[in-house]
Amino acid sequence: GSTGLMGAADTTILVNRDRDSDDATVTCTGRDVCGDDLNIRITDGRWQAVEPEVAAREAYEKNHIVRTCKKLLMESFDETVKITTKDLQEAIQLRTGYVFTAQELGRKVEQIAPQMLKYDRITLAHKKVGRARGVWISMADTVQEETEQTDLMENYDEL
Repeated sequence: GSTGLMGAADTTILVNRDRDSDDATVTCTGRDVCGDDLNIRITDGRWQAVEPEVAAREAYEKNHIVRTCKKLLMESFDETVKITTKDLQEAIQLRTGYVFTAQELGRKVEQIAPQMLKYDRITLAHKKVGRARGVWISMADTVQEETEQTDLMENYDEL
């Protein structure tokens, strides 16, 4: 329906939850509230607050790209997995059943790369694999690699 009625309210509280999910976000907006979001989870029929860092880490662990990249790295005998975007799409679909377009996958890899470095010390870099665009997945060993990771992600459009 329309959100036209919200214009007349001083304060609006919205609970947003994905279908079949136990997690939700409560968003408050209005002139008399600060506007912070609250992460909540239903447990035994009761809603309970969840710390933002805990919620972020759990969402990270459920991410299709994260799960696939970790598996590819564990299954590889090399320190770096060099995979084309098309092959990564197929690997994600095979392992998780989720389908990404090439453009969507590129954006999602860019978004998740800082978290992979933070939580698992895994670097993702957009690079050529043969003649095709691809992703290099490797373990970060030094601070220099972290800097290179940031530089590569910022300069992705130049590749």
